[in-house]
Amino acid sequence: MAYQSRIWPDHRLHVLSFSGRLNAAIINEGTAAYFASSRFSPDQNQIIDLTAVDDYDLGFSSLMSVIRFKVPYMAKLDRTVRYVLLSPTETDFGMARMYQQMTDSHYAFGILTARSWPEAMRLVGIDADSPDALS
Repeated sequence: MAYQSRIWPDHRLHVLSFSGRLNAAIINEGTAAYFASSRFSPDQNQIIDLTAVDDYDLGFSSLMSVIRFKVPYMAKLDRTVRYVLLSPTETDFGMARMYQQMTDSHYAFGILTARSWPEAMRLVGIDADSPDALS
C-alpha cells in the first residue's frame, strides 16, 4: 500500500500519507478508503502528507480525473474543514500548487499548502509540531 490513513478524532484530524511513486489510482484508492472508514467524520481537518513521495506520475489530465473522482467525497466534508497539502520539496510544492489552482471551482473549501509539519498543524488549528505529538 502506497498510503496510510491516520485519524485523531479528539483533534478532528485526518492525515493521509502517501509514499513512493504517486499516481491518480493511488490517490483515488486512499480517498475512497478514508471516506468508507467507520472513523470518518465530516468535521475532520485534512492533512495530505507528501513527505515520502519519491516521484509523481501525474499530469494535468490525470489530476483533473482525480478532482472529478473526489468531488462527491469532498462534498461530504463540512465547509469549515481545513484541507492542507504538506509539500516540503520544490516538486511536491509545485504539484500541490497546481492541484490547489485546479480545484478552486470544484470544492466548497480552499486547499492550503504547507512546507513543514509545524506549519501544516498550525493551518488546521492544532498547536503541535506534528501529529505524532498528539495523544
